[in-house]
Amino acid sequence: MDRRGRGESEDGPEYAMQREADDILAVLDATDARQLVGHSYGGLCSILAAARTDRLRRFVIYEPPIAISERSLPVVDQLVASGDHDAILKTFLKFAGAPDEQLEAIRSSPAWPNLLTAIPTLSRELHAGAAWQHPRSSIDVPTLWLQGTETKSPTYLDGLGGLQGAFSNLRRESIPDQTHFAHIFAPETFGSLVASFCADVDS
Repeated sequence: MDRRGRGESEDGPEYAMQREADDILAVLDATDARQLVGHSYGGLCSILAAARTDRLRRFVIYEPPIAISERSLPVVDQLVASGDHDAILKTFLKFAGAPDEQLEAIRSSPAWPNLLTAIPTLSRELHAGAAWQHPRSSIDVPTLWLQGTETKSPTYLDGLGGLQGAFSNLRRESIPDQTHFAHIFAPETFGSLVASFCADVDS
């Protein structure tokens, strides 16, 4: 799905991460879906949604940014306000963990213009992410937690044990030689892990 203000999804007059969770729940209901995969900020939104439904039979999370620091956000706000979307996106992807060679590959790909359209939503999402709080109740759906073996940023690691403790049925898998973008640079490995976990959804 395209999240608010991205792709073919229009934006709304007010923003909160819970509204993104509302959107996920609406899509699950409309499609009668029972499986959900959330990556990065979408993973944070998906966790909020999973805590509010008993529809899911499988849940996959890949590196949600659970420890965004407010200290770094004034710089991001200034960059977004400058209007130089190309420079902002390069800075953000490096912050998100893209090595130089991956950054250049993304920049030269057809995805770059689409990514640029998401820049206006960046500040509000990072501020919402910095206010993230772990779920207050247990999430009981069988969950696969994916992490790149080369991911070192505290944004994805600080407090990870506490968050994972909220899941009563959690499996952890590492993606070799990857950071935050394995779905792009190791799609076969990423897809195989997701597909094998979700294959027995009816069992």
